Amino acid sequence: MKTTLYIFMLLMLGLSSCKKNDETDKTPEEIYLNIEGKTYSLSELTDIMVKYTRVSSDRLVYNASDTTFNIKNYEGLRFRVVDVLRDLNYGVR
Repeated sequence: MKTTLYIFMLLMLGLSSCKKNDETDKTPEEIYLNIEGKTYSLSELTDIMVKYTRVSSDRLVYNASDTTFNIKNYEGLRFRVVDVLRDLNYGVR
């Protein structure tokens, strides 16, 4: 009986000392792009691309290497941010 009690106490001590990692407090850092003198946030550009392509934002993928957006499952189809801003008259020459 004493051994069972000691084992139970060790288990309780071991389990109560575990610490839960809370990762819900971490918010992703916003990315900003400077395009021809005007600063845009990535979320703002995503909203503009949603209006332009009529595709939901969860299907749009931003490619930082060439500042384009791709649509998931259509990898060959790219939309250059500068061209879209120019088409929509956002002050880009």
